[in-house]
Amino acid sequence: MRSTNRFLFLIILLLAPAKLRAESTNRAPAAVIVEFEKGNAKYRVGSKPINSEDIIEVLGDLIRRSGPKAPIMVYIDERNSLAALSNVRGIIEKVGFFDVHYYCFTADREMMEEIIINRKPAMPFPQKVAFSKSLSQ
Repeated sequence: MRSTNRFLFLIILLLAPAKLRAESTNRAPAAVIVEFEKGNAKYRVGSKPINSEDIIEVLGDLIRRSGPKAPIMVYIDERNSLAALSNVRGIIEKVGFFDVHYYCFTADREMMEEIIINRKPAMPFPQKVAFSKSLSQ
């Protein structure tokens, strides 16, 4: 009987970390949507529209409730500029989320693809890059 108890204790001990990991990674991701409306980026967190002035505050509340490891999915309308993507990325990094995935969706919302963003620090732009005249004007 004593060896059976040890065996059960060992199994519980081995399975407990896996159960804890599963619980921490099974959280439903929060959705940040960057839509394109009348030529401007419009934000939503989940289904709630958010003013651009309030996005940091709303995400700050979310990180306080869910923690920095909470999964975040950012969906950005393909009609937005790269500046809109860079802006939302900067906001999310400033707030402090770690588990962030970015997706670009089509205007008709039929297709999307993941945008892989390198998490390395920004690097300076090389000064000796030759541009064609059309790019430099």
